[in-house]
Amino acid sequence: MSSPTPPAGPPPRQYYGRRRRGVVWPVLLIAIGVVLLLQNFGLLSWQIWGSVWRLWPLILVLIGLELFLGGSARGLTSGLIVLVLVAGLVWAGLAGAFGRFTGDNGPAETHTATQSLQDASSASVMVRFGAGTLNIGPLHGDSGQLAQMTYEGPAPLAPRASYRVRNGQGFLTYTTRGGGPPFRLPFTDHGGGQMELLLTPAVPLNLDVQEGASDGRVDLRELRVSTLQLQTGASHINLILPEHAGTTAASIKGGAATVEVEVPQGVGAHIQYEGGLSTLNVDQTRFSSMGERTYQSADYDSAANKVDLTIQTGVATISVR
Repeated sequence: MSSPTPPAGPPPRQYYGRRRRGVVWPVLLIAIGVVLLLQNFGLLSWQIWGSVWRLWPLILVLIGLELFLGGSARGLTSGLIVLVLVAGLVWAGLAGAFGRFTGDNGPAETHTATQSLQDASSASVMVRFGAGTLNIGPLHGDSGQLAQMTYEGPAPLAPRASYRVRNGQGFLTYTTRGGGPPFRLPFTDHGGGQMELLLTPAVPLNLDVQEGASDGRVDLRELRVSTLQLQTGASHINLILPEHAGTTAASIKGGAATVEVEVPQGVGAHIQYEGGLSTLNVDQTRFSSMGERTYQSADYDSAANKVDLTIQTGVATISVR
């Protein structure tokens, strides 16, 4: 007599190999995102990337650690990767900060320099300013002078000037090495120098201003600025647009900036906003909404003096009045 067939048991378990995903690239993306977030809130200067890029060999170190330790020590691998990244970023920030505040910049100095037009009938002026305070305004007096620059701060950070004239147009450039720590802490100044630039109202100007972590005032009310390009990082700027310059094409690009824009009375304006997560406050008693992110004054078409203003910002606060 045959024995009964035993009941069928559960099917044998089948194990499928799970693909172990690395943690290097996710952690790198998180670290970069944190740095960009802090920069957008003004706690980090954009100048920090000048030090961070030199740490790219750390990527090879991190990948090697992950391959060496393997998936069995995944938690330890992640901890080491985070530790190395944090140490690298702290080194990048503090190296720049201490390098600028431990005497490397030398004693402070104050000097004033002027630049003549040299028969130029118009001029293009570029200002590349790192950290500190930058003020721009009108130059009164001798109409033969194009600019007067006054600087106060560490000598190695003083602006370097270059000027040439071609076909009746002057080309003037001021460049600073930087100044101030890559880390910008709340309730502290920027640690850089102070620069005041006065420009002549006698000739038409094209003005290009590139700022880092700085504060200041750009007063163009009396100047004949045809084009304005203002690019700023973690800055607080008060901008007054030209009053008697005909048509001015102005562009503002920035990151974690606070920019207050004043359009003089009697000047028409067309405002186009192309920002991201920025806060834009427009005085709509003067500039009516013309659709999504577009504003225009009622007298824009007939105004003898007008401004075409384009605003492109990330996380910033912009006010126009």
